Amino acid sequence: MILILDKNCQYQKETAFKYQFTMKQNKFERISKITKSLEQQLQFQYIEEIQVL
Repeated sequence: MILILDKNCQYQKETAFKYQFTMKQNKFERISKITKSLEQQLQFQYIEEIQVL
């Protein structure tokens, strides 16, 4: 879990969500160049991860 606090120490949920999403997306893009069947499995896991955030 990534916590991003503003100057008043308030949790910036939207910013943290975008940051996490970008990290996961970049990771997925690197992995997804393996094989077609593996890529389909990874896409399924990737969708599950996003829903959990």
